[in-house]
Amino acid sequence: MSRLPPALIASGLAFVGLAALGAPLAQAAASHHGSAYLLLHGLMTAVMLVAWQHTDGRPSTLRWLLLTGVAARLLLLPAAPFTTHDVDRYLWDGAVAAAGFDPYRVAPADAAVAALRSIWPTPPEHAAYATLYPPGALALFALAASSGPTLAPLLWKLMVTAASLATLWLGQRLLAAWGRERHLALLALSPLLVLESGVGGHVDSFAALALVAALLAATTARWRWAGFAIGLAALVKLLPALALLPLAVFAGRGARRFLASAALTMAAAYGLALALGLVPLGSLPLFFEHWRGGAPLFAAAVAMLPLSAALAGLAVIALLMLVRSALLARQQQLSASLPWALAAPLLVSPVLFPWYLLPLVPLAAAVPSWTLLTALSLAPASYEVLDAFDRGDGWHPAVWPVWLLGIGLLLALVADVLRLRRQPSSAR
Repeated sequence: MSRLPPALIASGLAFVGLAALGAPLAQAAASHHGSAYLLLHGLMTAVMLVAWQHTDGRPSTLRWLLLTGVAARLLLLPAAPFTTHDVDRYLWDGAVAAAGFDPYRVAPADAAVAALRSIWPTPPEHAAYATLYPPGALALFALAASSGPTLAPLLWKLMVTAASLATLWLGQRLLAAWGRERHLALLALSPLLVLESGVGGHVDSFAALALVAALLAATTARWRWAGFAIGLAALVKLLPALALLPLAVFAGRGARRFLASAALTMAAAYGLALALGLVPLGSLPLFFEHWRGGAPLFAAAVAMLPLSAALAGLAVIALLMLVRSALLARQQQLSASLPWALAAPLLVSPVLFPWYLLPLVPLAAAVPSWTLLTALSLAPASYEVLDAFDRGDGWHPAVWPVWLLGIGLLLALVADVLRLRRQPSSAR
């Protein structure tokens, strides 16, 4: 440890100390969960950036960062989820499936599952909606719920923590394969990755893990394994499916094996779901129809244009981003192409919850940019609504988080463009 930069030692200890506050905050900040999370996330972000600036790529430095990242994740195991009710929803969906009902057609308020409501807590704001998660996620929920209502929350927390630890392990190997280990702090000490698994318990942690596994397989041209992993990622959350485009272009002659493996993986899962009498995906269209929040570009577009024109303009932006992703992949710039593909639907979506960004964290470590780091740092500002919600004042998000994220992304994009223009073409 004596050979490590003092600032790196101090930042690592500070990060672990902040992570240790997660469990007490979950219990103590009953009506201030939003403020507590924002403060914790802000401090951890500052610590991460300090550690990043003092990472020199030596083995001792990398071991210290890995140790720090593992310790922070384990310290959050006792923390009860306090940023959303999603874990309750996950376990409810799993229990419904295990009981023989179709979570894609049976909402929590349905009379047919009244007996389950006396056993499993269901979030009131979810009562009218059937599940929207793909079959892979539903299988994970059912696995946790099979342990019963007492043990299921603990089992789910263990599963999510294991996924976060595995993402760190595979992510470090991916950065090493790409020659980017000097950016390991952005993965090991990412507040979003640590907190959204540790105090959020979000299923997106599994999507991030499967995406990293796919990229690692693609780096060594194991295209069947890459397709299998990206198929699993898309079966947990739909976002990673956008990585199919740049990966297929990058694969060249291996594209056929890659796409066939991904298609077979997803087809098998959806086929099994249909054979079991399930009808995926039940309420996904309703979700995008009724939910709004945290998405600056969508908010600006619908404020300035008629809805049809705004949607058309957003679709064009998303398409251009996907084209840009494909062009970079064609130039064999895989790490640079992926953020364009994965960010495209997030940028134009009417809803942008912080945990949606988890698959972007490993990419931000591989190809750091002001735009990516700003998105990961400022998106959690939308949690400000939790304070009033916990007090029973209803769900009334403020406008300032959307403005903050929008202005921050605009300034970050300008900074990235200026940075790229200063670089020689050979370094880009």
